[in-house]
Amino acid sequence: MLVGCKACKKKIDRSVAFKVRKNNVNNYYCNEQEYNRKQLELESRKKVIDLSLELCGNTTNTNLMKELNDISKTHGYVKMAKYIEEHMIEIDKAMSMEYVSDFAMIRYYAAILKNSLGDYVPSEEQEDTPISVDIIEDVKYKSNDKKSFFDMFAEYEE
Repeated sequence: MLVGCKACKKKIDRSVAFKVRKNNVNNYYCNEQEYNRKQLELESRKKVIDLSLELCGNTTNTNLMKELNDISKTHGYVKMAKYIEEHMIEIDKAMSMEYVSDFAMIRYYAAILKNSLGDYVPSEEQEDTPISVDIIEDVKYKSNDKKSFFDMFAEYEE
């Protein structure tokens, strides 16, 4: 019998699937690594929401969740959680101004995340890899003598 994977929605055979029982319901995954990846994503999502509410204040505006979901489609919750944890102080300083509304504050917070996450590399992934450089011989540039219009005209007449 085929069952659906909770993470990737792929149909797999029940005998091969990784089974997790939660609240008297069987949840099936393609393998244990996919289950662990999904759990890490869920934990990171909760962490992002908690940190965002801490930075923006306990707002009832649902736009915060919409903005976080849009950003997560591009960057993922794991990367977002690591970025917010590492740069909490800088984000808090940037957010320390007066806002006209909660909506304006949320849009500003989302703009900070969108603009910063593109260049962000988590500290574990940063490695000092040596760069190999090939030494190439110097090329001697031989300039062409530029001819004036008068010289070109003289050649044409000859």
